[in-house]
Amino acid sequence: MKKYILVVALATSFLGCKPAQRISPVEAANKLGPNPHFIIDGQASDKSAMQTMEAEDVASLTTYFGKDATNRYGDKAKDGAVEIETKAFAKVKYQKVLKEASSDYNKRLEIEGSDDSFQYILNGQVLTDNFAGDLASITPDLLKEVKVVWGEELNSNFNANGKKAVVIIVASPPKNLYNGKEKFKQK
Repeated sequence: MKKYILVVALATSFLGCKPAQRISPVEAANKLGPNPHFIIDGQASDKSAMQTMEAEDVASLTTYFGKDATNRYGDKAKDGAVEIETKAFAKVKYQKVLKEASSDYNKRLEIEGSDDSFQYILNGQVLTDNFAGDLASITPDLLKEVKVVWGEELNSNFNANGKKAVVIIVASPPKNLYNGKEKFKQK
């Protein structure tokens, strides 16, 4: 039952999934031992907490095996480790990176109170669904540029109906992000 739920969670959160060894979500679930160590939003957890999560609330899921798992989490990860980030947690992470990189982003976020009315564009690709995990995987060293557009320029240069700002991000893909080159439109 646990493996089935994990496979479903992995498969349904495929867009935000980033197994450390760059394998498919189903392969990652099958490589885990009978009692993997779970980490949800940076906090050690147990399988019951993971089993109560809704798949649509998962922004990213990273799996670790063997020495990679035990080096990170000790003997409690001898059957592997599963790091889960919720969309809410991922949002806090990417907003922090973007606020530190761009005073315009910080200012616009303060004005609007949230980024719910922002349109994100990553390396020329308009992000629509399940992008929180991908944005949260961008660290300051991967970030190349952040540009925030609003007001007259928003209306004249972008077809962003109902949006208060467009956030244009240029970044390198994270090394271990599953399908990272495709998600970040890199060749």
